[in-house]
Amino acid sequence: MKKLAIPFTFLCLLSFSFGQVPIQQPPPTRPIPKPPTRVIAQPAALKITFIGTQEAVKKHFYTNLEQGIDTLRDIKTKKLITGSITVIETNGKTIGTLNLLNGKMHGEELVFDDNEKIVEINYWINGMPSKTPPPK
Repeated sequence: MKKLAIPFTFLCLLSFSFGQVPIQQPPPTRPIPKPPTRVIAQPAALKITFIGTQEAVKKHFYTNLEQGIDTLRDIKTKKLITGSITVIETNGKTIGTLNLLNGKMHGEELVFDDNEKIVEINYWINGMPSKTPPPK
């Protein structure tokens, strides 16, 4: 039995040294790449001719300050508004009209008095006030 013990012990030591799993180094750390910048496409402008009271305007549209300019969008679709809006009183008299291009006031803005006569004319170019109408 003693003669078998020495080779057996040697065999166990030998298998122990070769049976070890080598310690693996962690993979080299790489900087985590930043996700690419996404450009979110703006929805196409919604072309409209709207006539309604101030309450109706508030139900259908909302304004948002975008790049420093008041911009009008449709509440349901979130699309920019292009066209004209005429605001009337409940009795049908016109209070004012304005034109929009891609959500920004563009063209004439008219304000009417109680007799529906123009009392004020303002000009706008891409949401910015102007002294003259925009070129056509």
